[in-house]
Amino acid sequence: MNPVQQGLDFLTEFGNLSRESTNRWLEQQRAVTNAVVAVHRARFAALQNAKQLEDWAAAERACVTALNEQALDGLKANIELALDHFSRLARLYGHRTGATAGAAR
Repeated sequence: MNPVQQGLDFLTEFGNLSRESTNRWLEQQRAVTNAVVAVHRARFAALQNAKQLEDWAAAERACVTALNEQALDGLKANIELALDHFSRLARLYGHRTGATAGAAR
């Protein structure tokens, strides 16, 4: 295979990898956004039923706790996606250059 064709194949595979990773990232962001909206809806429902200051404080604590969990879950998912993307990119690059994935790091 000539170098031009190899370059075109690499760019095609790189584009496919980037598109797939971007789609996965957007799906993760959609899921996190939907979870945050659900947390706020539950918070507002709890606040509407609050009869005392303790009820209000409990609703706020529950909301903050849930939001922190969502943020942490979203961050972990983004880190996993980035690690997967870059490991696949390293394999793709190593495959094209004849280098190993470990040498690319």
